[in-house]
Amino acid sequence: MITRYRPYILQTIYAIVRHQKDAEDLSQEVWTRIYFSLPRYERKGLKTWMTRIAVNRAIDFKRATSRRKEDSVAEFEERLSSAGPAPPEQSVEQEVLMRETTEFVRHKLHQIPANYQDVLLAYYIHQ
Repeated sequence: MITRYRPYILQTIYAIVRHQKDAEDLSQEVWTRIYFSLPRYERKGLKTWMTRIAVNRAIDFKRATSRRKEDSVAEFEERLSSAGPAPPEQSVEQEVLMRETTEFVRHKLHQIPANYQDVLLAYYIHQ
């Protein structure tokens, strides 16, 4: 059963998450869920039943990833805003340059693909 449906399940998950490595990891998890859910299977539409499990898991993963990204961006913006005003020794020009740079970085961060955003946030924000 697994060898027959493995490519189909992987393709279904990939269509939702759009990242090969995540799709492969989720595929393994989906096969585990299918195995443990077999006692509840009602003997009708095996492929449909397995597809539903795969789709639900992929959607859950995508939601969780989206929430993590939003939380990371919010945390990043909070850190920038909590930095407070510039110390007295900094000139107004330096403060304006810092603010413009921050806005530029935020703007560029939102333009890059999600998987690259995750990497940059993980490395520079979460260390």
